[in-house]
Amino acid sequence: MSEIKLIYDSLREQADSAIRADELRVDPNLSDKSRDTRRGLTVLLRPAPPVRDAVMNFLAEAAPLEPDQYFYQVDELHTTVLSIITCEADFQLDEIDLAPYIHTIERAAQESSAFAIVYRGVTATPDSVMIQGFPLDEQLEQLRDNIRSSFRESGLFCTIDQRYRMRTAHMTCMRFRTPALNNPERFIELLDHYRSHDFGNSNISEIEFSLNDWYMTASEAKLLRRFSLK
Repeated sequence: MSEIKLIYDSLREQADSAIRADELRVDPNLSDKSRDTRRGLTVLLRPAPPVRDAVMNFLAEAAPLEPDQYFYQVDELHTTVLSIITCEADFQLDEIDLAPYIHTIERAAQESSAFAIVYRGVTATPDSVMIQGFPLDEQLEQLRDNIRSSFRESGLFCTIDQRYRMRTAHMTCMRFRTPALNNPERFIELLDHYRSHDFGNSNISEIEFSLNDWYMTASEAKLLRRFSLK
């Protein structure tokens, strides 16, 4: 069993326990995102349109069961490559010189190859629901390492890997707004039904660099640059 699959399975076990105990972790900012001033810089990738459509079909089943929870919109779905500056309160883009950040990511992208991700199955954590992503080779990890190396050499301020080292290729699609669900057993049944569901493949030939809030809200995100992979 792959390391990524083990991570997803471990997270799901934690989520099931939290769901049944009515102890889900709630982000208080989700009740009114207009109060949330956290912003950051992220390198991310977008799944192919058929994958996004398949995820939205899953959410269309989940929403009637748990309408009080938070569901991502189709244009907000993404997989994080690396968080360059983790979202923090009142971060402003004019606090940094953007040009060297773009140059540093561009240099890493030029040294990285295109790759594919299979999105198969659903997992969860005590605070969210995620689509499981499985890279078909080592190129995503190589891209991440190239970006890490480029930033180490640049001396630019960043917070890469400060929260945790990114290893998976998941796509968050739902977050919990209440510590207890309306019908926890039915929701777990839905997660089980989609445990191995095939959401499709995405061939990734470009990545995005974005200013964003914690949830990649479409109205708050600002695309700074796209980079092609070789």
